[in-house]
Parts: sequence; structure tokens; C-alpha cells
Amino acid sequence: MPPLLTIAVCALNEEKTLPRVLAQLFKIRLNIEIIVVDDGSTDQTAFVVEEFVSEHQGVRLIQHSHRSGKGAALASALAQAHGEYFAVQDADLEYDPLDLPVCFETMLREKWDILFGSRFLRPNPTAYPLFLAGNKIVSFWISLITGLRVTDAYTGRKIFKTAVLRTLGITASGFDVEAELAVKASRAAVLGRLRFGEIPIVYCPRTVQEGKKIRYGDGYHALKEALLWRWRVG
Repeated sequence: MPPLLTIAVCALNEEKTLPRVLAQLFKIRLNIEIIVVDDGSTDQTAFVVEEFVSEHQGVRLIQHSHRSGKGAALASALAQAHGEYFAVQDADLEYDPLDLPVCFETMLREKWDILFGSRFLRPNPTAYPLFLAGNKIVSFWISLITGLRVTDAYTGRKIFKTAVLRTLGITASGFDVEAELAVKASRAAVLGRLRFGEIPIVYCPRTVQEGKKIRYGDGYHALKEALLWRWRVG
């Protein structure tokens, strides 16, 4: 049997897209467990998951009593993960769940410890050109300060060996977890402590009206957080 892959689905008020995400994940022919973390949603997100849990094995729900942030959601999922590998799947369908098998199989074949799926290694649609530019600037900045070229540091498609991720640790509670993980992974790869790789992925951005949560000011925050994490990890 292939290694068990834990898929962490972080959800905040995603009742509209979450059913499709879960349905697509169950089409994947991999040995998986799914952990959905409802991060204090005020809509029917938890009810959607509970219905799915009642009909499917291998799905678990973790509920936060209040909004704690993506980092806290990932930490909750990681604490209960049984898989040898740990994948991140957002609940908004910007990242195609059906990309996961190619990413995971590539990771196993190349014997990587961490894989980042890059939105910028293939043509993908763009909803907001300034967001695109901001992501590329952040990735360039993280590459510069860590010494490892990363084309998409803030990608939502990340897969880790679970033991490696637990060693790296997750301490950021909010969206700055992306800076934490990118900097820690990059520095560990530069120092020869793990094997890191990127492959192109499909990406379909949604609009603010459709629920996109990132804002323009987040770019500046990302640059600052990356620098702080670089200082912390040495």
C-alpha cells in the first residue's frame, strides 16, 4: 500500500465551495485521510462537513470556537495527522484538488521532503495583476534572504513529509504561516537538511466578490514577516 497522505483542508466560511472540494478529493486514487479544520466559521461550513463525515470514512472535522488563523488551523490538523505525508488544500477551489496526485507522485519519485506547487511555472489566469506582482515580489524576496530560489513561496499547494513538518514546527497562527514555512523550508534545504522541489500547478483565482480574503496590504506584511522569520531561523 502507498504511504498514507493526510490532507488538511482549512475552511473559513466556505459552505459554497467545500462540498465540491471534498467530492473531488474523494475522486483521488491515493491512500488518504482528510482533516477539515473549521476555523470559527459563521456559516454552514461545519454542517457541510458533518454531512460528509456521516457518509464517508476517512474524513474528520476539527472545529475552532473562534477564528484563529490559517497557521492555527494547520497546527490543529498536524497534531492529529496519521499520514506519513501532509498536504495543504484550501477550501475555496483556487487550487485544483485533482492536482494532488501528480504533486504527490512527483514528490515520491524525486524523493523530496517538501514540495511546493508553483502557480508561476505554467500559464494560469490572473484576476488581479497587482496580486500577481506582489506574490512574485514576495517570492523573490524570500529567495534572496534564504539563498534558495523559490518561484512561489506563498503557494497554497504544499506537501511535506509529516515528520519533517513537525520538526520545522508551526508557530505562526495567522496567514504569516506561509512566510514561516517558506523561510524554514528554504533555509533547511540550503543547509542540506532536507530535499525541496517545485512543480507547476493549475490555479484558478477567485475574486473578492467570490470570497477572496487576501488584500493589497498583505504584501507588505509578507515581506516583513519573511524577514523576521529569516532572522529567527538563522
